[in-house]
Amino acid sequence: MCYHIVEKQMPWDLADDSCKSLHSNLVTIDDYWTNMDISAAVKKKGHDEYWIGFNRLGVIHSNETAYWGKDSPSNTQTGFWNNYQPNVDKGKCSAVSQSGQNYKWSFTKCDLAKVFVCEMTACSKDTFRCNNGRCIGKQGLCDGTDNCWDLTDEVSCDQQCQYYESGLNGLIKTKNFPNDYDNDTFCMWRIEADVGNFVKLTFNEFLTENCTDVVEIFVGGDSETDSILLAKLSGNMPTNTEYLSYNNKMLLKFTSDFENTMKGFSANWIAVPTGYSHSMLTATENEQILSFNDNKNLLHNTWTITTKHRREIVSLIKQGMVLHDKDEVIVYDGDSVESPIIGQYKLTDFGTDGPDIIMSTGPKLHILLKTRGIDSKVNVKFLYKQGCNTITNNALSGEIVSPGFYAGINFPNSVSCQWTIASEASRGLILKFIYKSDDDTLLVKYNNGSQIVEVNAVNVADIEVPDGQVNVSFTTNSIKNKKGFKAKYSVDCPALHLNQFTTAQPPLNIWHQDSQVTISCVNGYGFRDEKFVGNNSILLECQEGGKWSVQKIPKCLKNYCGPAKYIKNGFVFNATGAMVGDTVTYSCYPGYVISENKTIMCTSNGTWETSPSCISSGCSDRSNITNGQVVIENGNGTTVGSVLRYSCDPGYHIEGNPLQLCLKSTFWTDEEPTCNKFNCTIIGLSDKIPEVNITQIEDVPYNETINISCNEGYNLTGPYTIRCTENQTFSLSSCQDINECNSHHKCEQICINTPGSYKCQCAKGYTLKADNSSCEDIDECQKSNGNCQHSCTNVNGSYTCNCDDGYVLYKENNTMSYAIPAAEDGTQFGDVFYLNHSCVRVMCSNLLPLVNGFIQPQRKISRYGDIFHYSCKIGYQLVGEKTSVCQYNGSWSQTQPRCEEMKCQLDLLHTFVNKPTLLTNESIPYLGYLNFSCTILGKGTEYRQRQCLYDPATKTTKLLGDSYECGFIDCGPPMPIGGSNITTLKDTTYGSEFEMACSDMYTLKGNSSQGNNIVRCESDGKWDYGDLRCLGVMCEDPFFPVNGDVTVNTYALGGNASYKCNEDGYQPFPNSIRTCVANNSKNGLIWSGEIPKCLDVKKPILVAGTCTDSVTVKLYSLFNLTQPEFTDNSGKVRITVQPDYISQNFVINNNFTVEYTATDDAGNNETCSTSVIVEDYIPFEISCTKNKLVVIENSSDSKYLIFNEESIEITDGGKNKSYTV
Repeated sequence: MCYHIVEKQMPWDLADDSCKSLHSNLVTIDDYWTNMDISAAVKKKGHDEYWIGFNRLGVIHSNETAYWGKDSPSNTQTGFWNNYQPNVDKGKCSAVSQSGQNYKWSFTKCDLAKVFVCEMTACSKDTFRCNNGRCIGKQGLCDGTDNCWDLTDEVSCDQQCQYYESGLNGLIKTKNFPNDYDNDTFCMWRIEADVGNFVKLTFNEFLTENCTDVVEIFVGGDSETDSILLAKLSGNMPTNTEYLSYNNKMLLKFTSDFENTMKGFSANWIAVPTGYSHSMLTATENEQILSFNDNKNLLHNTWTITTKHRREIVSLIKQGMVLHDKDEVIVYDGDSVESPIIGQYKLTDFGTDGPDIIMSTGPKLHILLKTRGIDSKVNVKFLYKQGCNTITNNALSGEIVSPGFYAGINFPNSVSCQWTIASEASRGLILKFIYKSDDDTLLVKYNNGSQIVEVNAVNVADIEVPDGQVNVSFTTNSIKNKKGFKAKYSVDCPALHLNQFTTAQPPLNIWHQDSQVTISCVNGYGFRDEKFVGNNSILLECQEGGKWSVQKIPKCLKNYCGPAKYIKNGFVFNATGAMVGDTVTYSCYPGYVISENKTIMCTSNGTWETSPSCISSGCSDRSNITNGQVVIENGNGTTVGSVLRYSCDPGYHIEGNPLQLCLKSTFWTDEEPTCNKFNCTIIGLSDKIPEVNITQIEDVPYNETINISCNEGYNLTGPYTIRCTENQTFSLSSCQDINECNSHHKCEQICINTPGSYKCQCAKGYTLKADNSSCEDIDECQKSNGNCQHSCTNVNGSYTCNCDDGYVLYKENNTMSYAIPAAEDGTQFGDVFYLNHSCVRVMCSNLLPLVNGFIQPQRKISRYGDIFHYSCKIGYQLVGEKTSVCQYNGSWSQTQPRCEEMKCQLDLLHTFVNKPTLLTNESIPYLGYLNFSCTILGKGTEYRQRQCLYDPATKTTKLLGDSYECGFIDCGPPMPIGGSNITTLKDTTYGSEFEMACSDMYTLKGNSSQGNNIVRCESDGKWDYGDLRCLGVMCEDPFFPVNGDVTVNTYALGGNASYKCNEDGYQPFPNSIRTCVANNSKNGLIWSGEIPKCLDVKKPILVAGTCTDSVTVKLYSLFNLTQPEFTDNSGKVRITVQPDYISQNFVINNNFTVEYTATDDAGNNETCSTSVIVEDYIPFEISCTKNKLVVIENSSDSKYLIFNEESIEITDGGKNKSYTV
């Protein structure tokens, strides 16, 4: 197993994800030594505590269930637990810390940041580890084959246009850039930054063929399958656009088609460290803004809000919240994540879920924002203030609870809170108290419709508020400490606005939450909405938030019957409509008559009366046929449109049309058909009964018979008469041949019967003579040696094959372990093994295994002529012949040899200075050990050994291992210590010593282990300095400022102390560097200047979009300008307004400028100026020229008029302007 210590502190879930990004898991500890070894390694790195994979995430009901990682079950009863552990109430994730000489486990909060250890299975040296843990040889890399089974061996292959990038930054670009890339390209870049970093990609240039040549950006994994698609780019893309991964991995894939290439792209990538921010805020009586907006490299953001006065509490009011995927906001009742949780916000299917108002039970409140998703464009905004007076709720529904109610924390004594519920819907509401304590004071003030009343809610359950405005006051008991209260409110549902045909029960005008009403329709009317069609009544319920249980209130409309039904053989003749009371009249087609009332009506329940039917007058009955059957396919067999189908019995066929239709004229389409007999033909009967003799010439009708007989040499089997059957064939008899070989024949050896006669044959090895009845012998060896492989011998009627020495005749399958091939049977000339013809080699018995040796070649079967060679393993020698041969009689030429063990002789030791003592005088067998001891002054006796091993160079055995030279302890020259004065020593071995002294300007401090300044060479080979040292004059600790840090390169003369501030926007003042200089008396060193302070130099920031340059208002209107928003790195700003007399009741009568100034505690300020401009209210005045009068006396007269251009004057508030018309 391989272990990797990650020294960047992270919460447990990020630590687990980081290990997985390294294709490993958070460490699993199985035994005591693994626990000690890994913990000691973490301690050596300077860390006191670290995460392991043991956790209870997702476990609710069991105190014993736990997991290693996320899917390996375990139990809390196993492990190396600290005192009072395992305590499942302390948290769900396990960390290891030192406890005395051991390392113990503890459950703690998963959101705490700690270092962690990852583990993965090990691969041997010179192999490649795949992402799935599989190990392959390096020769399998980039060979085009998926040897890893997850393609990771084909990822970093430059020759395949697949690249791997790692480190802090890099440049990637398409092939040939800035020249055009190639057609039909597939390239991939895998970028992996160190754990604890994001990858940020910025394109410098981007130009590809639009829509066809595409760049895809994946984040989160090593391949497309375990990554998420972040962006898909093509065409001419804008540069400097940033793409950020949500972990340390990014994957780029570029594909191009077969035509039109372009420049491609060039991009830079850098590793961006993940961030953790923390802010300290102070709550006052005034509401302040806490906001966070889209900072994706901060995975862990925390705020701690503290009240200005210790006995107050903190109120947190949600203003807006946009969370994605796995993002989460958690609110704690205290100053850290180890405090109780009193509020939580998560993304659900219905939006962000969480309380609108959260109140602490003490002076501190801690907020944690975790961003985890790929698209974590988080936007969080809260208002916070000291105390809980005047908390306003404007939502349509919600709840109000006393501080700490859900966390089960008792509310502090003598604290008062007020809530104002003001419904924006201009409707009444109902306030329901779910839980309340009798010892606290809980007053509700509201208008009951006639007067303002105040009631003690301890005595009531529900309160109805007609105007939707209510005030709740809560004061805790000064002595007793209880849980507090919980109440829910919801506005009333809007009026139903039913029409005159719809009724409601009960007939109320006000419907509170959970009220129910049943609506129904008057007679002749119904619900037209598709969802409610067919319902007699509908139950509506007023739900939370003043919403009815249906999206749209259904209305009753006059019932609609729809189109009249179709009737067979008829049609609608007349219709007045399809609503209640309308009628439809039917008529029938020719040949049919109406059966009932031809007019029907649309009834009050929205259905038509029963439709009539059309009945035919009918045709004659044809339901019987001789020697056949009739099937009625349609109608009743006589009505118009009836269809009859005729068929005949077996042996008969139809004459006429088998399908008859009854026409409107009441006549059938054809004459009635008949069924007649089939005939059997005589033609071809002699082929079916060979050797038959038939005298009949004409065809035979169904079920009649004829007589038959057989030719000479044959006997008739079966009756002498045959019958014509229903399938037009005869019932057959047969003529069988007479076998003459069973009676008298002239054959010498074999008689063979033939149809109507017989013939003679001879046995194998004989041939038939000219008389066709006698036989004579054949000499088979005369032709091709009888197909024998070696030699052939003729015998009467046959022959035999013989084989040479060392061979035997192949008589059956597997003779001498030779098997007939699967495609042959050994009976044919040309087969590999021809039975009783082929010769095969004789077998020898199997050789015995050679103990500690080898036999070559390695064969399961040994045959005549085979030669075998013998050899021994390293450390053994052969006794006997090196070869054996299998002989012609199946015996071996030599007796098998054996392998004897080699031994090592003892070495001579006279050349060594400090000789060892051997523990034996005997030679050492191969792979055996020679043990010997060394006595070393100052070290005592130590034991060593050498092993008897084979030397390939000399082909003999030698003793190899520890040195025979025992040697001495030698500390070597003493290490020079700053300011020391050490003379040259003659001897540096164990027991040698010298006196420690210091140079001028240095003072000797400390002692050796002997309690003086004598330094001695010890048994560990080191000089015993103890804590002896030479101290010179140095500068003292320069100290560091509050919220700052200092770095010193040296405390000696001329050294520098560099100061920096830890908070954003703060700088050291008056200087950031102090130097180690001589003091005024020149007898010591001091730091120059004074200790700097961290001062806030960053001015507040005006929130974009909240400052307006100018607004236009009506004269004498009230001032109603929204105050701009400011943020500051300190978390606090004070906003002032000029002119200072401006308020919401200020009446505007002229133009002026409003200036908002935000100032932080350090005096840094930022200003927003808005010009208020009064609208021009004086209307235009238009002065026209005088009218012209033209008189026409007679109707036949005409005049030609010319309108010259003239100017008119327009006056706007005393300002004259001229226009030409």
